[in-house]
Amino acid sequence: MVVGYFGYQEWTKHKASDKLQGYSLSTVDQHPIPREIAFSLWQQKAVDFCGRSNADDVALTKHTAAQCRARVLERHTACERKLGQNYATQLSINHEVRRLGKEYFACALPKPICNGVEIESMEMAEQKCK
Repeated sequence: MVVGYFGYQEWTKHKASDKLQGYSLSTVDQHPIPREIAFSLWQQKAVDFCGRSNADDVALTKHTAAQCRARVLERHTACERKLGQNYATQLSINHEVRRLGKEYFACALPKPICNGVEIESMEMAEQKCK
């Protein structure tokens, strides 16, 4: 969750993987985007984020860049199914797309590992990381 949130914060600043089939996350207010395309764009951003992993990320999540990318690709369908029901089929508000990205990163990216347990929340970290 922590990695997902900070990963989302970092990648919303970049436009590298912001376009697909003529759609863009950065212009959703002017050009609405189908939900499925938004998920694909966020998947691209998450995979790109994995490629920028450093030693601290690997130490925290126990996932190399390649493992992180594989995790995102593996979790994509489940995350889309889980999160998709909370969004309209056509997204037209920038805030909605950014919220979807934050939730997608939290769902798809590897989470920190503490004492062999994947940490889902700060409360869980306080319990497991003593």
